[in-house]
Amino acid sequence: MGFFSTGITLNKLSILYFMRVLGLPLTPQQFAELDAREGWMGYFNLQQALADLLESELLRTIPSALGDSYVINESGLDTIAQFEKRIPDSLRSNLERAAHKNKKALLIQRQYSSSMKKEAPLEYRVELKAFENEKAIFELSFMVTSREAAQRVCDEWSVKAPSVYRAIVMQLQSEDGEIV
Repeated sequence: MGFFSTGITLNKLSILYFMRVLGLPLTPQQFAELDAREGWMGYFNLQQALADLLESELLRTIPSALGDSYVINESGLDTIAQFEKRIPDSLRSNLERAAHKNKKALLIQRQYSSSMKKEAPLEYRVELKAFENEKAIFELSFMVTSREAAQRVCDEWSVKAPSVYRAIVMQLQSEDGEIV
């Protein structure tokens, strides 16, 4: 038997290592998107490893603004500290690189969310939210007339949310009704 772990054990250790390096809760969808983008283990192997880690209480789920999210437990941190050398150096480097590369985008996803829903022909509802400490601090819902317009608003929200929020709050707080 070799020194390095393989199969499902390597997948579970990789998840624990990534979660420790990243230091953020992740939703199942975020995990699946990262796995697909980074080519780690494939969807079904990922789901099996996550289920095993939850069952063995090395990970747990917490409610969050984006839905239930995975976080690493103390026992998960202890486990990865003890067995991280069983992950090949090249894989550890790849997991560290992926964590650093994706952390900013994942943080933004935790701060801002957008969605769109077709309600009737030529009617799309756009919902925009901003979060702080997992609580919605700003919500805006409005209608647009095309899917393309709705998608454009959703795509721009994470970039423009701070200035939109600031402009609306300043306008509503102005005493003379003048546009600030």
